[in-house]
Amino acid sequence: KPTRMQEQAVLQFAPLPTPSLLPAAGEAVANLAQHADAVGVSFDAGGAALCFLLRDAGVGGTEQEQQLRYRTAEWDEFAALLECVGAALDCGQRRLPVLVFFDLAPAFFAIHQKLDAEKKRLWFRLTDAGSVRDTALLDMLLKLSESDARPEPRPLADIAAEHVPWTTSCAATIGDVPKAAQLLEATQAVASFEAMAIKALASMDRYRVELLEDVVSKYGFLSDIVQVKGMLALAQVSRNGVTLDTSRFSALYKSTHEKLQTCIETLLAMPEKCNIFQRKSSGEPVVEPGAFRPSINTALLRQQLKASAAEVDPNLGLTMPIAKKEYGGDDDVDIILWKWRKFCDHNKFIHEWFHMEHNLRKLQYLSSVAESCGKTSDDICTADPPLQLRVTPHYVPIMRNGRTSTSNPNIQATPNRGGFRELYVAAPGHVFIVTDYSYIELCTLAAICESRYNFSVLAEIIREGVDPHCFTAAMFLGVQLAKFMEMKNSDNKEEREKFTSQRQKAKAINFGIPGGWSPHALREYALSSYGVEITEAQAAKFKDQLVGEIYPEIGFYLYEDSMGLIAHNLGVSFNDAWETIWGRRRSYRVGMSIRSVLTGKTLKPSGKPYTPEFTAEVWKGFRQLVRKSGKDEFARLVADIDAANSPGADPAGRKAAYEALQARLFLIDAVTLTGRIRGGVAFTKARNTPFSGLAADGAKLAMWSLMQIGYKVVCFVHDEIVVEVPADCDLGWEASMVERTVCNAMQELTGEVPITAKCAACTRWCKDPQRVTDRFSGELHAYDPDHDD
Repeated sequence: KPTRMQEQAVLQFAPLPTPSLLPAAGEAVANLAQHADAVGVSFDAGGAALCFLLRDAGVGGTEQEQQLRYRTAEWDEFAALLECVGAALDCGQRRLPVLVFFDLAPAFFAIHQKLDAEKKRLWFRLTDAGSVRDTALLDMLLKLSESDARPEPRPLADIAAEHVPWTTSCAATIGDVPKAAQLLEATQAVASFEAMAIKALASMDRYRVELLEDVVSKYGFLSDIVQVKGMLALAQVSRNGVTLDTSRFSALYKSTHEKLQTCIETLLAMPEKCNIFQRKSSGEPVVEPGAFRPSINTALLRQQLKASAAEVDPNLGLTMPIAKKEYGGDDDVDIILWKWRKFCDHNKFIHEWFHMEHNLRKLQYLSSVAESCGKTSDDICTADPPLQLRVTPHYVPIMRNGRTSTSNPNIQATPNRGGFRELYVAAPGHVFIVTDYSYIELCTLAAICESRYNFSVLAEIIREGVDPHCFTAAMFLGVQLAKFMEMKNSDNKEEREKFTSQRQKAKAINFGIPGGWSPHALREYALSSYGVEITEAQAAKFKDQLVGEIYPEIGFYLYEDSMGLIAHNLGVSFNDAWETIWGRRRSYRVGMSIRSVLTGKTLKPSGKPYTPEFTAEVWKGFRQLVRKSGKDEFARLVADIDAANSPGADPAGRKAAYEALQARLFLIDAVTLTGRIRGGVAFTKARNTPFSGLAADGAKLAMWSLMQIGYKVVCFVHDEIVVEVPADCDLGWEASMVERTVCNAMQELTGEVPITAKCAACTRWCKDPQRVTDRFSGELHAYDPDHDD
């Protein structure tokens, strides 16, 4: 009997023997489409090569016999195919023929360009209904579900060889006919999609109680319908591009370059400390072609940072950043840049090195912006008159955690301050409408908690229209929310500053703790992401308050039964696992400590080492448990770890041995409400992925909705969407329409947790654009960051 999830499926395949591959024998495209479960499509300017997957006695063969019919189609016939699928959609048919492409985006826009206005709308409707799919995307999602593999597109031949190897012989069956290569591509696309759909359904079925209703029909196999929409929307964003203010670019590039050179010259003028630079035999610094600063000797840099940190007044209480090595080797000075920010005002060398690296990164970013336009930075800076350019970043539609990424340039990493966002300006006669979701990952977290546990204090707070960061800050301070909100607009400057700092601190806690951060990691996250300094003791206290008093559902969300995982994977009872490994008081924290020791961690989250006695007792008990289980696989894994811990063993081999044991004992899948699975991840990723990935899915649906309506999206950064509209339009109405569209798309996934967003119009991109309205008419005007008054 099929499961509920299989009943939901748009395609309901069952694995069958190698299907017959028959020519269409003159049958009309529309007739074949009426009896097809799916149609593989390989499209070019002259038409399409089609492969129909049929399972219907009406077109020959017995019921349940699977056949693949192939034929070529001129453009008019392909348009008729679209109309046939559209007619099925209009009739409300539950199962629509699915058009399966390989590498959909280029074909999607080529088809769209050839269609008339009415059929363009049909083409969007079919895609919106989930009738247009991509084999390449489903393959990436399936790989991600199996092993947390980085989603990378593969050649169709490799996908087919893995899932439908019989298609490799189809070339001989198709024969020497026109478009034979395209016919083979269409055949492999649809057959591979079918085979992968079966595997995807099996994976999703394990988690069906955690997913949204009708998840397969609405969001696809492993969320492939969502990812298709996101991929197409992001491809269009890249095609649109965003205008570059080349005059401002030139001024910013020159000033940043001057600052970098000043830092380099200052360091070179410090002969006792400038040995961080690699040098030629002549003594001159080594500068690689295209580099902006001399090459650095990392070992000497660490030595100099250590010596400089020792010069800082110890009464300041600053601790030198240390990179701790969990799997062997000596601890060393950490050279991650932001960790040295607090030393800058207290040591000249650290100050100059820090700002040299900071300006170097800015120059590298600006160079990538110029490269995106097909120019060099010098081309832009020396052009007279200034060049008219549009930046076209490349968007990667799906990463491991469900989010997107960009390159050439990495516009999602554009510095918030310093005039970098302001490089991007609306085209002449246009303005931007910038929409920024409000605490969106807290909304998706609340939706997940309500779905899993049937309650969420966080969801109730959001439904009441309360800013959850303010609510958290008030709880930490032990004051009423109304009292805390009064600080925001207080006449007392200190109270206003206290409001801002406490809300910022709550923001770091709210976003960091649900992601599974330890107190040590939370302290670093708060400092690097929000500029908030807290101690590890404070971080631990905040965590206990957040999960115990403020949002108790997050305590359930963060809970991981480490000993339960050990018992399950070794095939022993829960009590036996506890008694054998640790025969004393049981607790969640002890279970997490046992997990850390068994995965090779030598340090507690606080940075202090586990005692040798505790480590020895855990391993003694685990060895006994492995012998009781009788599982040779785990005995071999323990033996590999013992060998890796022998004197003189390679630290890399030690790390690999512990990771192999961790993969069998503790790695779990992370699942979003939309059905995407991230296979075999550690605790922090398993906690962060469901809510961050759900927010990413909602943003993709939002961009797709805007694209359908006809809005021109020119930039996307995680929870911020930038739309370009004519300057003479009704800005208030357009902003309201954009805001409503993006919020409705996201709330489709969060259900009863409401979604809000800040929306403003501006002449150029900037951080936190102000919403400017006429004080008399209430009309919305475009904010100009250059004239903030």
